[in-house]
Amino acid sequence: MMVSLYIQTTMLSGVVGREYYLAFTTTHMGVWHPITWLSHIIDCELFDLNAGGHHLSSIIFHLLNSLLLFKILSAMTGTTWRSALVTVIFAIHPLHVESVSWIAVRKDLSVHFSYFCQFDLIWFTFIIQNGNTI
Repeated sequence: MMVSLYIQTTMLSGVVGREYYLAFTTTHMGVWHPITWLSHIIDCELFDLNAGGHHLSSIIFHLLNSLLLFKILSAMTGTTWRSALVTVIFAIHPLHVESVSWIAVRKDLSVHFSYFCQFDLIWFTFIIQNGNTI
């Protein structure tokens, strides 16, 4: 409990060397998620303790995830409208409401973002190697 409180108060001081060290070396309840810690540290630097700013960055994260999903689906299927429909369902589905509205669940958004970026890179590499054919 003391470590968790120390880390949380340290995060409030913004992005300096010690916060980077803590983000990459600390686990919380046995889970290591440095990207989530870094996003919270950056939020504290940009918005201090203003909850609206933290929610705004979660919404931006989710918007980026939705745009990446649309890009991946439209590239894979070649259909814009079907890809847009699936993306809209992904964006507004109740499964994602909690991860966007609850600031502490940023790890879902960062995992989606990481997955979509990696998948997009793999797909782009596959297309280039195979001459734009499947």
